[in-house]
Amino acid sequence: MKYAVESEIQSDIYGTYEAFAGEQGQVSPPTVSIIMSVYNGEKFLANSIKSILAQSFPDFELWVANDGSQDDSLSVLKHFARIDARVRYVNQDNIGLTKSLNRMLRLISGKYIARLDADDLWFPEKLALQVSRMEQNAALGVLGTGAIYIDAAGMNTGVVKTITGERIVRRTLACYNPILHSSVIMRAKVVLVNGGYDDRYDCAQDYDLWLRMAHSWALDNLSQPLCARRITSGMISCTRLRRQRFLALRSKFAHRSWKFGGKCFWLYCLKDLLVVLLPEYFVARLKQLKQVRTAGSTSTS
Repeated sequence: MKYAVESEIQSDIYGTYEAFAGEQGQVSPPTVSIIMSVYNGEKFLANSIKSILAQSFPDFELWVANDGSQDDSLSVLKHFARIDARVRYVNQDNIGLTKSLNRMLRLISGKYIARLDADDLWFPEKLALQVSRMEQNAALGVLGTGAIYIDAAGMNTGVVKTITGERIVRRTLACYNPILHSSVIMRAKVVLVNGGYDDRYDCAQDYDLWLRMAHSWALDNLSQPLCARRITSGMISCTRLRRQRFLALRSKFAHRSWKFGGKCFWLYCLKDLLVVLLPEYFVARLKQLKQVRTAGSTSTS
């Protein structure tokens, strides 16, 4: 059954912060720094930011790179920066997602880093539950969450398959990326020690970072669906699937992920290689068939 996710999230987005700020009395580094980059994302940007401001955990800052947008994304950012001191932005020429995220990493001051794409959404308890888990487990470097899919209208269209358990997530990571970028929270010191995102990766930059971190830190997901991933025709996984799989394959071998992937590592390497080498129309057809099967299983569950 479909239902409107965005209207569910739009609650009192300011009262929590006002109460928190009144208790603090002075400015101190936030617990969480949220980073975002937007390029011509005016259509969904406001609702994405509202879902951040609606968090029950108020101790955060939001840094957004306006990456050369030609629409009214900058006006949206100016509006939220005026009404909430936690929202900050940088207006820049277009340099791409990866370099924009790395620029945000140089500006943050939080103990943890969270990521949200400019068209995705968070549910109100997301940061609270993730910070609690990270504080309880000092060995955990990366923590994602379960998620749902939404369409351009903000309607729920399905559930993202979520892998949980540190050992299982690590083994799965060697095969494919089981951690949704928009759901993630990371230890800032670990991200920075590992050099942040690799500027050479214009996509799959999150997967590359997870593989580097996995050699020294635990990774996991919360099972609860605390993020809404918007599926549109313009997203990278739809428009640049071949490039994404090529870079994923490159990262798997560059970071020796066969060491913790077992036999499935080679199977998924073969699948990535087929996507890279097969004619584009054939790969597109296979992806359509997979989406139809996924939609069918969701509607019958």
